[in-house]
Amino acid sequence: MIDTGTGILPEHLENIFEEYTSYGGAHDRSGGGLGLAICKMIVSAHRGRIWAENVPGGTMVSFVLPFGQYARKPIEGLANTCIAAGAVS
Repeated sequence: MIDTGTGILPEHLENIFEEYTSYGGAHDRSGGGLGLAICKMIVSAHRGRIWAENVPGGTMVSFVLPFGQYARKPIEGLANTCIAAGAVS
């Protein structure tokens, strides 16, 4: 995903995945700061990695998920993690 905003200060890039965090400035009305935190919980539960970086024109959020033998193992506690995060109703 790449947005078309002003980007995020480099010192804040790692923190955008924390709950209730927003670095979009005073005019940011995008939400309560849970979206990227929930994404990180889901990607981490699948043994993946998520990160953000500034690129020309905005900020890019990327993730990778494992493929192969690790992807086929059941992930214990995933449902509980998602319910606790509010991702599953």
